Amino acid sequence: DSKGLCSVIYRSGGLPAASFRAPHRAPGGLRAPPVMCYDCTHDNETPLQRRTAVDALPNAAAVAMAACAVGSSRGYDELIPRRIDVVKETRTYPIEKELSRGIQPLRVQLNALHQELAREGYTEVHVHEQNGVVAVSRHHPRTHHAVLMVCLGAFRSSDVTVDFMLELAKDPPRVALPGELAQTMLSARLFVPQQHHRSDPAHITGLSSSLTIRKVPDAEYHELFTVSADGQLSLPEPSPGTVVLVRTRPPAAAVAHLQ
Repeated sequence: DSKGLCSVIYRSGGLPAASFRAPHRAPGGLRAPPVMCYDCTHDNETPLQRRTAVDALPNAAAVAMAACAVGSSRGYDELIPRRIDVVKETRTYPIEKELSRGIQPLRVQLNALHQELAREGYTEVHVHEQNGVVAVSRHHPRTHHAVLMVCLGAFRSSDVTVDFMLELAKDPPRVALPGELAQTMLSARLFVPQQHHRSDPAHITGLSSSLTIRKVPDAEYHELFTVSADGQLSLPEPSPGTVVLVRTRPPAAAVAHLQ
């Protein structure tokens, strides 16, 4: 479930946000070995088999925020409906001239973000879960700037019903920003209109889907979400399969003290 996903990301690496000291090392240099976090390995069942098809996007986005090496498997981005048997499978993947299937258009950006966070020194991590919403933030220990990914997943088939989305709209999820809003990076939503898949006898193909990626000027962030006076980010039209990515900075009143 969403709490389990948070636990995996939190234990994968990075210091807790706002740590006051370096990580402790046991005598003799004993420590847990580095890990690699996957959104889906070749042995795992696909999002459609275990959760829902639209959860492929928020799951991949949350994993991209982990402070460790990350990975995926061929077919995940294309929304392959069933786990591929790497021993017995005889079909081939179709030759693609551009990355346009499933969540492929966003994958490049998620990989670039993951590399940037590591390169720029965002070594601290905070993970929060509430009512199925996973929020992962990476903090810079010196500048105290942060990058926050809000992921509205869909772990159960009931999470993608009209009734569930109407209930969400009555009480939209709220996530506390780790500072002042500095930049609206993007919002993305995956929609899978038909989860019944017609198998191709010659090629491995994914589910039909629609991925919407939106980027707006910082001053027009209200088109994607709202921010309350107490720093709570809220999605006015919440829909499972949605992610929002923002940057924050310390409040102006705190900057002088931090320096």
